[in-house]
Amino acid sequence: MSLILLSAYFLAIILFGFSALAICENRRDAPSWPLAETLAVSYILGSGMAAFALFWLALLGLPVSRLAICVLLAMSVSLFVFSRRTRPAKAFPVGRRAAGALGAKIASARILLPLALAAISISAGIVILNSLFTPLWDIDSFALWGLKSKALYLASLDKESYFHRPGYGFSHLEYPLLVPFLNAGVYACAGGISQPMGKLLYVPLFVAIAAVFHYSAAARMGRSSALGLCAILISSPALVQWAGAGTADIYVLAFFSLGILSCMRFLETRDKTHFAIAMVSNAALVFTKNEGLVMALANIVLLFAFASAHGMSKAGKLLIASGFSIACVALAPWFIWSADIPRIHENYPKQIANMLNPANLARIPGIASAFLSQTTDISRWGLFWFVAAVSLATPQWRRPSFSFPMASFAALGATYFAIFVISPWSVEYLSASALERLLLHLAVPAYFMMVSLSSMHSGHRKDFQEGGAT
Repeated sequence: MSLILLSAYFLAIILFGFSALAICENRRDAPSWPLAETLAVSYILGSGMAAFALFWLALLGLPVSRLAICVLLAMSVSLFVFSRRTRPAKAFPVGRRAAGALGAKIASARILLPLALAAISISAGIVILNSLFTPLWDIDSFALWGLKSKALYLASLDKESYFHRPGYGFSHLEYPLLVPFLNAGVYACAGGISQPMGKLLYVPLFVAIAAVFHYSAAARMGRSSALGLCAILISSPALVQWAGAGTADIYVLAFFSLGILSCMRFLETRDKTHFAIAMVSNAALVFTKNEGLVMALANIVLLFAFASAHGMSKAGKLLIASGFSIACVALAPWFIWSADIPRIHENYPKQIANMLNPANLARIPGIASAFLSQTTDISRWGLFWFVAAVSLATPQWRRPSFSFPMASFAALGATYFAIFVISPWSVEYLSASALERLLLHLAVPAYFMMVSLSSMHSGHRKDFQEGGAT
């Protein structure tokens, strides 16, 4: 019975995302998607949509349970049937491969492909072992996300049982609930709480992220060189560790990746499909972690700014404003419901006034040293940040594929640096407890900058609307 329900749960997540894509694709000028990329994007989008659905069901009085999983499946099937009735003009064919001169040379060497495949395969194996066969060993995964998952499974949204109890304040009572709801769904399918089983969904999420990274690069260069770039990030020890640790950071990585990529593609093609994906991804970001609100707002503001700078019509700007409004409506129940949850941790917005305090400014050299030390740690990041730095030698500011992630990187990096400046916690504590995961977020726009610049060096200079698979 548990296996059947787990399969139904996984199917519901896929169907939510696939149906959303199918509805968006109901146009004759819709972009083509490789099947593997379609499944990857569907899983990431579906994870966000399923979590929202479980939250809304809980608000209506149906807690996370086997009945809720059945209702979730029925909802996803209904959406799938609706998407089929819209009769899309075309399905999701396999996209074309764009091969650059450098990509062909690397492929001919017959060494990059097996090395990249081996690195990604080993990384996937480690994530599987870490996800399914280890308990919640990280303090945040245990005290924040694991405890919330248990609370939702055992008491649903009963605030007196958990959310209004300051004694549980160490678990950040006000944190968003996307990950706990998804984990609680696994508990419901399994019929009980199991720490390793609760991390089951992290495995397909890691595979989906790897696919998105690879296909976003393969749209601009040869498949072998794209796989090599993907392997540099996806097999880094930092990403592999947090991919199966049970925290929310890997979900942040997934939604942030899809959000930035879709914003880039929308700016390049003006295709509404990419805009819709971006809005769902940004809404899911906000529901995943507090940092997600900063990322989502930055994406929306940058998208509007870039659209204005690149001569987008008033209709296009209205589309962005409308999408932002719809995302706010979708998130409104969470903000309203969580408004009275005690905020007993550091209020960083209030600390902004202390930014120019001499004691805080004196922290800057130590913070810069901490950031540099982390990014140059080969044992945690491999060659990723070195390759990222080298790839910036010839920036292409006029290309949205470079300038948008660069702006996102600058905005998010400046925000994280400022938080370190105003935080009452020591730089050493912040570095040990959070910096690596913050760099994991920054690695997303850095990766897309690498992809854009690598495609230029390889001789493939076209953006999405001019060539390559979207």
